Amino acid sequence: MPKIVGLTGGIASGKSTVSGIWSDHDVTIIDADKIAREVVQPGKPAYWLIKRTFGTGVLHQDGTLNRRELGKLVFSNPGHRTVLNRITHPFIIFSMLSRLFVAVFIKWKTIVVLDTPLLFESGTLLPFCAAIVVVSCDPEQQLERMLKRDAHLGMTEDEANRRLASQIPLAEKARRATYVINNTGEMDQLRENAVHVLDRLKPSKAGEFAFRGLVLVGIAKIVFRLSQR
Repeated sequence: MPKIVGLTGGIASGKSTVSGIWSDHDVTIIDADKIAREVVQPGKPAYWLIKRTFGTGVLHQDGTLNRRELGKLVFSNPGHRTVLNRITHPFIIFSMLSRLFVAVFIKWKTIVVLDTPLLFESGTLLPFCAAIVVVSCDPEQQLERMLKRDAHLGMTEDEANRRLASQIPLAEKARRATYVINNTGEMDQLRENAVHVLDRLKPSKAGEFAFRGLVLVGIAKIVFRLSQR
């Protein structure tokens, strides 16, 4: 039967790299990070709610969202971060569920991956996941990679640590995972590990229609719950 897989990790742990490797193997990826950027584009409801809540100081001169300034604001204040999540979360989840519906019921995909950094923190999508894969590395590597990746933004080590502290530690996520992909080595090793885990995730044919029925019920429940907020 088809399988829904939750793919998660931490900031700069290598999750997006694994997602890219899997997409090269004809796996459907529903990327929460990409959707999060889509829902805050000018003209979108989440954009107007962010502008009204946090003011024009989190916008560029052209009116687009200044993610750098918004990040500095919300990661220095847990209350602001909670408010931002309440604004964006329903729109992200609705979009992910609609894409999940299309992948499972219209395109009949064999494996659908929910690629989301906050899979455990949010918990909303966990009931759909037949397996959870965590991409992990050492905390020192995570910090080093984050600072290198975001050097063009002028991110300080203190800012990076605050962002890392906002998520569940990688070691805890790894403990709760079905599979862990270790990303402490070279790229070739990461690719080998990712393909090995993907092979183990390939589903059987049994119970396909029952599975799709359960997915449909799950989507309906979450959409109803989000609509009541």
